[in-house]
Amino acid sequence: MDKAVTLGHDVWLGHNVTVMPGVTIGSGAAVGSEAWLTAQTELATLDEIRARTSSLLTEIDDRAIQRAAALEPDYPTLTSLRDRASAAVTRQAAQIKAISDSLPAA
Repeated sequence: MDKAVTLGHDVWLGHNVTVMPGVTIGSGAAVGSEAWLTAQTELATLDEIRARTSSLLTEIDDRAIQRAAALEPDYPTLTSLRDRASAAVTRQAAQIKAISDSLPAA
């Protein structure tokens, strides 16, 4: 599945710039470095992964609630999986923030 490139109004692209699939370039941006576009693509990819992990975490929580409502005992594997998924979401969010903070404004 190809990802669309979105260009805002009045965007300037420097010589030999490659815009990667899925990148959005904001209005008025002047892009002179391929590295910025690649980083934006990586951010989008990380955010997709974080969203899938977060969705999995919600499913695990829902299953735990179902077990509790049915008065079933705790299931250690489910608890362990939830803890790992929660830690992964936290790590992914920190990675996204670190990359975002290092980029110049669009």
